[in-house]
Amino acid sequence: MSVAKINRVKEKVEEQLNKLKLSGEVKSEMRTLMRKAMLHPCYGNPEYNWSLNDFELGARLGRGKFGRVYIAREKYTGYVVALKTLVKRNYTKAQAYLAIIDMVP
Repeated sequence: MSVAKINRVKEKVEEQLNKLKLSGEVKSEMRTLMRKAMLHPCYGNPEYNWSLNDFELGARLGRGKFGRVYIAREKYTGYVVALKTLVKRNYTKAQAYLAIIDMVP
């Protein structure tokens, strides 16, 4: 990663933080999170291919007709997310392609 990109990210983060009225401790934590997010390879790259290797899977939160939902932590930034897994056999058997397309933005 280039030094120029890192400096641009730092400038953008500081610009956004200056617009917010945050205390010192909260501002410091926000700065760290924003920098991690903006330096992630997927930032500004809609073609980024996510995989299960990008996440640490936790407990199962629920299940549905087509798959399961897990709590997960993104490895690079540490963000906690809900991760839905789909079992292809289940939705192809039900011919539910439109329901799957509606789930994915």
